[in-house]
Amino acid sequence: MAKQIAVRIPDDALAAVDIAITTGRFESRAAAVREGLERLLADEREIAEDYRRGLLDATRGRGDRSGRSDAHGGVDRRPRARICPAPVTSLIDRGDVFDADVAEAGPHPVGVVSRQSAIPVRSKVTVALVTSVVRGHPAEGSLGPEHGLERESVANCDEIHAVRKDRLTRRRGSVGLQRMGAVEGALRLSLGL
Repeated sequence: MAKQIAVRIPDDALAAVDIAITTGRFESRAAAVREGLERLLADEREIAEDYRRGLLDATRGRGDRSGRSDAHGGVDRRPRARICPAPVTSLIDRGDVFDADVAEAGPHPVGVVSRQSAIPVRSKVTVALVTSVVRGHPAEGSLGPEHGLERESVANCDEIHAVRKDRLTRRRGSVGLQRMGAVEGALRLSLGL
């Protein structure tokens, strides 16, 4: 059974979908949203499976602290429910702009640049420091009030930090698809990729 839902998306995302439709990638907006949702759910299933496998693999070869053994006298390696918790659903997305307490810089706005699939399963996120000191360097991605900032600023991709999620305080806004593309270009330049 299929259900119909209404979805609001940012203007820049809608413009990108419309371009994909005119180039023949999708037959309609609904088809684009449906495929995007199917991909997201497939990624979430893959993340959950990788997470489960990773936790189980980490327990192998270190002995079983429970004292259980299998019928052949070896260690019982069957997973117990507590070994494999489900990943926590993230309220943080790639491209979000937050205030954060960054160890090396103090309280600062930051842009989340971690890959989306890693955010739900990692305790830290990778962020680029956001500053209102604009040098015009290609390793800067422009941001502004439309992203929740008080004035024109940049994501300084030469200032990348791994920050614990609990150090992210107030969510200011989010960077759209087109702007995130510019930040990704600045990241590639900064990291020499």
